[in-house]
Amino acid sequence: MSGFRRVRWNTTAHGTAVKVDIPVNVTAEVQVPLAGGRMPEARGAGPDGASTPRFRGVRNGYAVYTVGSGHSTFTPAA
Repeated sequence: MSGFRRVRWNTTAHGTAVKVDIPVNVTAEVQVPLAGGRMPEARGAGPDGASTPRFRGVRNGYAVYTVGSGHSTFTPAA
């Protein structure tokens, strides 16, 4: 992956919250830990309006998403 990207996360009482910023014309795989088997809420906003995270499945206790350019957030389900 080329260009600037940023990943931030913090752990709360409900699970891990993740925020990612992906450069234009790039896609990335994001893995978010499941909290008590609950799926995180995934949201995205990008320059093309098509950057909604796409759920790909569960792998080794993580929800796996493909995300496009822009800012995406993954919030633990309460």
